[in-house]
Amino acid sequence: MTDKYDFGTRVTFTPDENYKFGKQPRRLRLVTLRGLSMGGHYMVRAVVPVSLDLEELNKGIKLTLDIVEDQMSVFKPDSSLMQFNRHNVGEWFGLPPEMTDVFDIALEVGKLSEGALDITLSRLIELWGFGAGDKPENIPHADDLVAIKAVTGHQHLKFDKAGRRIMKTSACEVSLNAVAKGYAVDLVDEYLKSQAIEDFVIEVAGEIKTAGQKPDGTKWRVAIEKPLSGVSTTQQILSLSDVAIATSGDYRKYFEHDGARFSHVIDPKTQKPIKHKLAAVTVVAATSARADALATAMLVMGEGGAVEFAEQNAIAAYFIVKNAQGFEVRLSSDMPSYLERL
Repeated sequence: MTDKYDFGTRVTFTPDENYKFGKQPRRLRLVTLRGLSMGGHYMVRAVVPVSLDLEELNKGIKLTLDIVEDQMSVFKPDSSLMQFNRHNVGEWFGLPPEMTDVFDIALEVGKLSEGALDITLSRLIELWGFGAGDKPENIPHADDLVAIKAVTGHQHLKFDKAGRRIMKTSACEVSLNAVAKGYAVDLVDEYLKSQAIEDFVIEVAGEIKTAGQKPDGTKWRVAIEKPLSGVSTTQQILSLSDVAIATSGDYRKYFEHDGARFSHVIDPKTQKPIKHKLAAVTVVAATSARADALATAMLVMGEGGAVEFAEQNAIAAYFIVKNAQGFEVRLSSDMPSYLERL
């Protein structure tokens, strides 16, 4: 098995060379803060008072992101999530407030998508070699898939939101990766606003949230990139304010075995990596956690089901679909208002 990482359709910031503050007072300045958290990089661009201590602000951002990583990482054996995965079947497990929120969002979108988003696939993800454990030499045997299918699905979870607790009724294991990074962005959004910062854009591992405007009074500009291996080329520019954006694609992580390509995105119904023509889904939503969850769910559905799902639920979505010539773009009815002309 050979791993491949192909960063094709990825949401990035477009370069804005000359920021002008227009009518904004000169006591403000545009700053860029960066750091490492949740296994990757984060970046915040914000309009802040000149007197603000940037080191303390960045420290607060990092601590906010660390809350999510410490609670929900599958790579930390002592995280709250991994403790739950080891917890006894049939016994309630107490949840911190943040993890309660993420379970609530994940289970709601899971129900809305009729199981396309399934957080109980952790053991299946490991079996296919995309988890925290060692990578297998061969693809999973059919018998192993059947055994895992018997203990996966949201029906194996009992969730008490008001009591902030959860119980598993089978030996299932949970991964919150489809929502956790988006939720982390939302927490940073809350933190910045608590510091009286109103104009900013946050990016954590491709999950983005915008608030307010740029110093020149225009909206923040975000780019969707073309799915080209090793090349950063803009597919589409979006103008955003006070919304979040997330992209899910089958190009980011995959492996090849005996000449076949296997995506890291697993279809809960087949228990196997997706094989349809939908290469990427970008979603604009009110919160980053919801955008993250919806993008993942629709990527699993494939091009036909995803477009219909977006229309039925008034979701702003941008689809990149493989065809004989390369790729084509499809839009939901709610998406065009966010697009700029190239």
